[in-house]
Amino acid sequence: CSSDLTNTMATKADPSQFQPDKSSSSTDAIKDWCMKPDISSSESMTVIPGVGPATAAAFSKGGIDTIAQLLGKFLSFVDGESDTMGVCQAFFSWAKATCKENGAAKANMHSVTFAMANFATEKGLFEYCLE
Repeated sequence: CSSDLTNTMATKADPSQFQPDKSSSSTDAIKDWCMKPDISSSESMTVIPGVGPATAAAFSKGGIDTIAQLLGKFLSFVDGESDTMGVCQAFFSWAKATCKENGAAKANMHSVTFAMANFATEKGLFEYCLE
């Protein structure tokens, strides 16, 4: 499976489902972020494509304050049995619920999920494969 950053999913009508093509961040922006050599866990979460101040604040209220913690949360859904879509869907559902509960209900979790999945792939921690 290629780890190329592409949005290859067909659009679905169900807003509760992760859909990479619904990401409001460009593939180039996500790729540039994933390949940035000097990302620090102490950087503001707003450097993650799709995470603005309201989303960062909602994650913080939910106990996630750093890039490392958000990546750890994403990786917590990698269970050895779920495929790429299953892992992404579990993270997407958690992120969407966390933001809704903490004042950022309109945040685009498609972007955040797509960014985190591709970041984990770039770092060799996950295989983003929708084939």
